Amino acid sequence: MTDENVLKNAFEAENGPKFKRLWEGDITGYESASEADMALCNILSFWTCGSREQIERMFSRSSLGKREKWKRESYRDQVIESAVVDAKGLYKPLLLNRLNQANSPIKEQAVEMVCELAQNLGRAPDWDATFRLARRLRRLTDRNPEQFQDALRLFCEKTGRPTEGDRWEEFYTQFQVIWEKIEKADGDDPVDWAIDKAKETPYPLEKSPGRAYTEIAGLAWHLSKLTHGKPFFLGRDKLARALNGYPMLITRAIQLLELHKILRCVKEEYKRPMGGKKGLCKEYVFIGQEPC
Repeated sequence: MTDENVLKNAFEAENGPKFKRLWEGDITGYESASEADMALCNILSFWTCGSREQIERMFSRSSLGKREKWKRESYRDQVIESAVVDAKGLYKPLLLNRLNQANSPIKEQAVEMVCELAQNLGRAPDWDATFRLARRLRRLTDRNPEQFQDALRLFCEKTGRPTEGDRWEEFYTQFQVIWEKIEKADGDDPVDWAIDKAKETPYPLEKSPGRAYTEIAGLAWHLSKLTHGKPFFLGRDKLARALNGYPMLITRAIQLLELHKILRCVKEEYKRPMGGKKGLCKEYVFIGQEPC
């Protein structure tokens, strides 16, 4: 919905008086302004279907959004993230009506899955999002991925991705390619999937200094095939848990793979993973030789 339609629905809802007081900056009944911020964001999360961008934009229009504290990015991200992740429900009738009017075969289950994933994958790279969407939607059927086109558009709308043009076509095409390659309907994320594939088909190495080096080379090789050569994240802590190693060992193994020209770091930045602390994230591409 547009911002104005969100406001109209929120004001006219059963809890409309509460929303109006918060919108106008009245924090009566709350122990602090921060608690009131959370309450307003929770209501906005419901009406915007968990759209982080729309929540931020609309809250900034409210009286609470004029406070200096809200202008702090770290505080703002934390409140919005909590409102989206902890949402008790999402407003879906308009989404369902749109699908029904288009005579789409998509059922309410597909819309619920898409809305849920939109909350958790808003900032995920496209390769990760399409992989997770394909695995989740395959729980409904393992045939005819084209029937999910409208659901994918809704996902893109809710996560700020294009719904028309070349970028949309690339996203939709990537979903279809991954759909054909998926072996399981739902389960682990791409890194866990790649670890399993690497156990089945390890990357052939002439020599290896140890288990962590071999396993990371293998999972990176399979991730590269999954992403069609596009960059992918290798989280040190996640790999340490998945490979039963300690973080510094994982770091050293990745550094050695870079020196041996099997991996190349293409992006290094500080970012805030969803629900986590601010930390260093690196994107890699696999540059090792393909086996004959």
